[in-house]
Amino acid sequence: DINEESTSVGRPFWREAGVENRIDLRIAPALETLDSLIEAGQARSFDMVFIDGDHTYEGVSQDTELVRDIIQADGLICWHDANPREKYMDVRLYLENEPSFQAIATKDDYTGGIACWSEIIQNQINKTDS
Repeated sequence: DINEESTSVGRPFWREAGVENRIDLRIAPALETLDSLIEAGQARSFDMVFIDGDHTYEGVSQDTELVRDIIQADGLICWHDANPREKYMDVRLYLENEPSFQAIATKDDYTGGIACWSEIIQNQINKTDS
């Protein structure tokens, strides 16, 4: 995230759920954070990454490419605003047009929806398509 104010809302819930020590929250622009993780040798070290960064087509593309460098082979990538109202349509357009993988998405008119991808999901989609 880029500000502590919005993440402070979630912290009590993380604590209550007993997962606060498992969340690696970084307060900085996404590209800066991802670059620093890669430079620190943390490639292929994350189980799950939730992308809710720059909502432009280019921003989603850049975030996704860098995330694919830090996620484990069997890891999960999720994108927020994958089924949004017009304001964040570039997230959905990127996911629909990206040729190298297919994500699955929720239909959610209120929060903008979430899309997820992993090798397991991709393999299931490929089985269904054949």
